[in-house]
Amino acid sequence: MVYQTVNPYTNELVKEYPFTTDAELKATIDLADKTYHETQSQPIAERAKILHNVAALFRKKSAELSKICTVDMGKLVGESAGEVELCAIIADWFADHSEELLKPDKLDSIVAGEAQVLHQSVGVVVMVEPWNFPYYQIMRVFAPNYMLGNTMILKHASNTPTSAKRFCEVVEEAGAPKGALTNLFMTYDQVTEAIEDPRVQGVAVTGSERGGVAVAVQPARP
Repeated sequence: MVYQTVNPYTNELVKEYPFTTDAELKATIDLADKTYHETQSQPIAERAKILHNVAALFRKKSAELSKICTVDMGKLVGESAGEVELCAIIADWFADHSEELLKPDKLDSIVAGEAQVLHQSVGVVVMVEPWNFPYYQIMRVFAPNYMLGNTMILKHASNTPTSAKRFCEVVEEAGAPKGALTNLFMTYDQVTEAIEDPRVQGVAVTGSERGGVAVAVQPARP
């Protein structure tokens, strides 16, 4: 598994990325956990403003992001632009609606009396995402988790590394704190190591059945 951008139209190697070192993985988990604890009390309105900024930057940088997506995995530029706009729409939607979505749900309990379900952040989340929608697959996990207050570490597909790197850069440019979303070029063993870290409290995965089983096995181990 090598992280490379290879132009599918020309078969040209555009960029190759070195694997994340073990030291980088440790530092990233440290930072993600630190950022999580530092931003837990951040007002949801402040997060919404930053997420709106993310949407605005996606639209502003649509031409650049679309080209990156096309060169990474072969979508037509118009299709890539549509994916960029979809990401902006998702970001705006969660920025607008998360405050209402995260309100406690009241429950009537005959035994316990009045009760409620709270929607709360849990900590660091590892994201393992596929190549077919390089930006959308990140945004659909990032936007709700960011509004909730979780921090995220991304392991994207090995053939869409530039899309992953640029997505995370745009998020930071929009004002999200360092550690809110970090892209790493991890090996499979490092993904396992990250999941086993007690500070990692969730895993989001989209991909093959084999990949899903491999990820699910780690949290299930005693």
